[in-house]
Amino acid sequence: MLDNERYNLAKRALLNIYLHKAYGTSDQETFEWILSEHYHTQLALESLGANARTHPVEIRGINQTILPNERPRGKRKPLAIHVIGMPKTLKTTMRKAIEQIGDRRIGRKEIRISTQTETAGALHRIYEQKFGEVLDFEEFLMSQVMANTIELKLESLYSKKSRCYSVLINRGPIDIIPFTWANFLFGRLSQDKFQRAVTNIQTGLRPLEDFQNAIILLLVTPEESLRRNQESGNPQGRVMNPKFLPFLYEQYLKLHWQLMDSDGRRPWSGEEIPYACLDMSGQRIRGALERYTAAWANILKFYFG
Repeated sequence: MLDNERYNLAKRALLNIYLHKAYGTSDQETFEWILSEHYHTQLALESLGANARTHPVEIRGINQTILPNERPRGKRKPLAIHVIGMPKTLKTTMRKAIEQIGDRRIGRKEIRISTQTETAGALHRIYEQKFGEVLDFEEFLMSQVMANTIELKLESLYSKKSRCYSVLINRGPIDIIPFTWANFLFGRLSQDKFQRAVTNIQTGLRPLEDFQNAIILLLVTPEESLRRNQESGNPQGRVMNPKFLPFLYEQYLKLHWQLMDSDGRRPWSGEEIPYACLDMSGQRIRGALERYTAAWANILKFYFG
């Protein structure tokens, strides 16, 4: 049964939309849609045995790498490893470390390693720089422009075509999916704007079919994410917001449940992919970095070994 907290969260989201007219229309239909999606989120978390206050170490399937039963057959595609997850989970630290490691040899194969860092915000800036047009971020999310920008970025990565090529993408376009859902449930998008955003995201992700894909999902609690942000001296913003971060955490947990219970099948395409969900919390980061490196190496070995 849907608990009262979910009902109150949906009412609060509708109030956010009402107070910020640019977000959309605060009507009954939008409220019912938000409430329905809160319900689906709750069911997913109950199946996982978790909630927005659950520490990553207590989550079912944490620190495991799920690999498909068989390696992909036929013509080999470049490998894209998408690193997504909560803010302040050492993504940039690990990207720089892998850049230092450089290319790797697996058996007789020399694997070319490339790293990329993109976010919805970065894609927004790419568009503004390329076309010289300033576009509100919410409008950008809902526009065909965003889909085109994602496609341009992915196509530029694929232009390096090589059977032994792997790109590590930090906060790539896949990460926009849980981020957009969290914004919708928080009350930053109306039903109409949310649906338009999802359609454009799906369009923009089509070039991923040119890659063999894998996902590494990194988790810390909302409280730890906020604490690390404060320690680094960064201001709070739209994402680093103590009220918003639990919504984002829940959507990553929901995605983890979907991937784990489908043996790594992407819920938006059905493609079976390597997948790992890692606990990146704690004051001593060495263990977290070792878990990340092991998951990354296991995926490379599975695909190229």
